[in-house]
Amino acid sequence: MKKLKLFILFLCSITYAQEGITVSFSQDLKLATVGDKERGYYPFTTNITTKLLFQDEFGLSAGITYEYSDLKKSYNRVFMYFGQGFNVFNMNLLITGGYGMIIREGLSTISYDFDAILNIPLANRFYLNLNTQLLRRSDLEKPDFRISGFIGFAYNILK
Repeated sequence: MKKLKLFILFLCSITYAQEGITVSFSQDLKLATVGDKERGYYPFTTNITTKLLFQDEFGLSAGITYEYSDLKKSYNRVFMYFGQGFNVFNMNLLITGGYGMIIREGLSTISYDFDAILNIPLANRFYLNLNTQLLRRSDLEKPDFRISGFIGFAYNILK
């Protein structure tokens, strides 16, 4: 309970004096288009990531991520991440590092990742979201690093 109270206090302190709060939804591009035949996954396999990002006027960022994937064994991932955002040619580039857990078949393992996220403006506060992710898959028998590419949409709630 103490950890939950600290987490809520952390989120409340971040949302005070924010430059932006962004929510994004994205799908693993490979699993959506060609699948992963080597592992037995066909095109249109669901692998959705939801992110809630808090960013201040200096580009410092913090957020939470939830990922669900419809794999042979249930796969859920919950992470907190921190990073730095940059404005590049009217686009927002965000470099982050995250730490959290992967939950698979009721067992959880601690893991970490690194992301490069590019938000391309489409309309007022609405963005095309491109995300490249390097994730340590601690849930596998032999832990390994995996690279994934996600595509989706982001919306800036507070700007």
